[in-house]
Amino acid sequence: MHTKNAYFQQVTTQGNILHIDTNPLGISYPGANAFDPINENPFLPHHLNHDKKYSPPVSPSGYSSCNSSSGHGSPRKDIPHNKCHLIRRNTKSIASPPVSAQSWDHIKSPAASFLASFASPPPSSLPSSLGAAAGNDEEQDGDELDDYVLENVIGHGGFSRVRSGYCISDGRKVAVKVTSQERELAIWKQLDHPHVLSMEKLLETESGMCYAVCTYCGGGTLLDLVKEKQHLEEAEARCIVRQLTSALVYLHHDARVVHKDLKLDNVLLLDDKKTIKLGDFGLAVFQQPTTSTHEEDDGITQEYAGGSLAYTAPEQIRTPWVITSPSTDMWSLGVILYALVAGRLPFDDTYDARLQQKILSGDFEMPPTISPPLASLIAGLLHVDPQQRLTARQVLDSAWCNMTA
Repeated sequence: MHTKNAYFQQVTTQGNILHIDTNPLGISYPGANAFDPINENPFLPHHLNHDKKYSPPVSPSGYSSCNSSSGHGSPRKDIPHNKCHLIRRNTKSIASPPVSAQSWDHIKSPAASFLASFASPPPSSLPSSLGAAAGNDEEQDGDELDDYVLENVIGHGGFSRVRSGYCISDGRKVAVKVTSQERELAIWKQLDHPHVLSMEKLLETESGMCYAVCTYCGGGTLLDLVKEKQHLEEAEARCIVRQLTSALVYLHHDARVVHKDLKLDNVLLLDDKKTIKLGDFGLAVFQQPTTSTHEEDDGITQEYAGGSLAYTAPEQIRTPWVITSPSTDMWSLGVILYALVAGRLPFDDTYDARLQQKILSGDFEMPPTISPPLASLIAGLLHVDPQQRLTARQVLDSAWCNMTA
């Protein structure tokens, strides 16, 4: 959760072409007079109206996500879900009410009318998903909630924000995600794996906002690590990829969940910068059972897809609807692995349409300095045919992942 750039993205469609925002590419080839996302800030929030309501998800075919046969996860303990009140301890931090078009209602002069035209819209005109977060009930630094004290904001999303905090009873540092996204919470609280960000408690206020208390990751993200080191040696990358892939084995085979937003900035690091936690399940979905007689229709929902284009699988680009196949996550894992060892993304272009074509054709250059086993693994993950793409279990069994040097 310790990231300045965690946010959700939603896509729009133009005809039959899927358009996905490409601002948060994270890293790319630096060029003359070109935008360099490593040194610039590529994490500007992308807020879109999101009026669609999602019902809490149910595991397909009654599948219990708590039963793990792989040994990578364990049965999920019930997450405490408490109703509580925000207690304001620091009255000095209370901000003045925001200026709105109603601020001058009691003044009828032409000058006041002119000023009102430049004011922010009233809270009622904000997107419904943001209304609670932006209203008068918004939490502040120093507020007390249940057994926790909220500290400063460490991450922002289109429909969420993340604060640091601490537990009053034992002094532990925690992160608290503030959101009203029911689907993310319903999936996330079912998950239990050593390399999946763990939710320890879910708190809900009278305003309907939820505060998910989770592990504080003080080491930043994989994106921060790549920016710091430029690229990782294969041994260090191998340690990270093993952990991330074990989380994917658990998600895909035990929990039957597809993450749908795997990228460098959603993989968090503990203070040692060696242990990873996969976070941000805002776009996650359950795998859909196969009911169609047409292979190309399998695992497709009637929900619009989202994510970051540079990490998006080619089959997902071809349709505006969410594909719930784990193979889409495996493509994203290939992009992450490539970025770790090369210090740049495999598919990069400032023009969306051209970037889409590169992804659709699988057009990338293999880093010349990497070992043959690693090159083979990357090629297997970035295979344009999802039927030929490696699975998470195959990655863990690969020659490169089992090297000791």
